[in-house]
Amino acid sequence: MRVDIKQLRQARANKAKDGKTALEQLNALQGKANPTEAETAQVGELETKVDTLEAEVAELDKQISAEEKKLRRTALFGSSTALGGPALATVVNDINPERTGGFRSVAEFAVSVRNAMTGGGLDPRLGAAPSNFQQNQGGSGEGFLVPTEYREQIWALVFDDQNLLGFCNPEPTQGNSIAIAKDETTPWGASGVQAAWRSEGTQLIATKAAMTGEIIQLHELYAFVLASQEVLDDAPRLQNRIFNQAANAIRWKAFEAVMTGDGKGKPLGFMNSPALVTVAKEGGQAADTITVPNVLKMYSRLLRMGGRPMWLSIGVRLGPPIGIQKGPL
Repeated sequence: MRVDIKQLRQARANKAKDGKTALEQLNALQGKANPTEAETAQVGELETKVDTLEAEVAELDKQISAEEKKLRRTALFGSSTALGGPALATVVNDINPERTGGFRSVAEFAVSVRNAMTGGGLDPRLGAAPSNFQQNQGGSGEGFLVPTEYREQIWALVFDDQNLLGFCNPEPTQGNSIAIAKDETTPWGASGVQAAWRSEGTQLIATKAAMTGEIIQLHELYAFVLASQEVLDDAPRLQNRIFNQAANAIRWKAFEAVMTGDGKGKPLGFMNSPALVTVAKEGGQAADTITVPNVLKMYSRLLRMGGRPMWLSIGVRLGPPIGIQKGPL
């Protein structure tokens, strides 16, 4: 039986929407101090509904994952026409063409781009300029935007949980700047939300959060990938180069900016931020060494104990950076 992956994705989106609504209602009722009998009964019903929707979404995720796996295998091994060879099989492309541009894989997309740039004809799936066409400044040539589906797969690799970016909280936006409300007060400061000891017969003192607005300019980060004829003729290698190598390059560049960025055309890294807290070394301590008192003093400066503190050890040498190791304190 042929499964329509678009229908699965739509069903999953509908179930997730229903689950979000039910969960919000449940949280609102559970937050009431003195619920009525009817509200208590409704809590039970909503608990059952949320559990059911959670199981259904999980099952749909399994089905979608299985279908995507089939599609990836079909794209890689089902046909070689994209590379100029004889067709081995007829492939039905069930991936949403609005997200993939109609391409079965990023390798097929790259070959079409190559043909368009070398006089081999413009694949109609590439779209008309300028909607999908990007002029690259300088002498490196031009290129086409990678379809949404494959860009998101690359970004999923970039924000892997196993690196520093996994601790960031990315938010999607269509603008090149965003407005945020920030609170830079501290518990020990004289502004913002404050706590006070109460004395008998005295009036309570009200305080409020000190929120200030700020416009943040967003900066673009990209990977412009070139491939030799040898790589273009080898679809799995091409897929690996565009996906894994581009993701690794973007991950490192973003990682570096989050940590040591100077804020000029890139984020301001925490090592250059006014919020950086520095603990002085011990008296007489040799350079490039670390001691137990160093670690204890750094740990004592944490605003909150527990959570997910990280230890970052930076190694530097002449030439490329060695990298960064992380581990729990």
